[in-house]
Amino acid sequence: MIRNLMLASAILFAVGCVDSGKDSGDDGSDSGTTGADPTFSVEWGGSAVSLTITNGDSAGSYFFGMAETGSTCAADPSQCWTGEDCLEGFGKFFYCHPSSTTGVSLSYGGAFDALTEGSQTVFGDSSFDGSVTYYVEENGSGDCYIGGNDTSYYSGLGCTTVSF
Repeated sequence: MIRNLMLASAILFAVGCVDSGKDSGDDGSDSGTTGADPTFSVEWGGSAVSLTITNGDSAGSYFFGMAETGSTCAADPSQCWTGEDCLEGFGKFFYCHPSSTTGVSLSYGGAFDALTEGSQTVFGDSSFDGSVTYYVEENGSGDCYIGGNDTSYYSGLGCTTVSF
């Protein structure tokens, strides 16, 4: 009996692997990407912080998060803003900025309790440059990238560490 089941399984497997000659319509290429890995840069300007994405997936979108992780945070993490980290948030405040395939610009000084995602940040000015850790996630694929001040903030997520 077992021998007959094994033989039947082998036959079904072999039949399933026969090339039917029909075109599946998939040529094996990924038309949504440029072929190169995405790169990221962040600029803390006079009125906004901007994420620029190069070689982003043209068929997708991204999410952008930031967490204040500078040296003053080591002394008292409760005093550092993590509400825009796309991970845990800050108390009951949790924000994650939607981004296009080329990036997003966030105006400084948004209200922590009424932030407009994808448009504003609670960070008040460019003085936070160097004390923030960044997170970018490709929507749909789950691929994520981290960089900035202290990437251990996002440890355990399996993200690729990159320069911002």
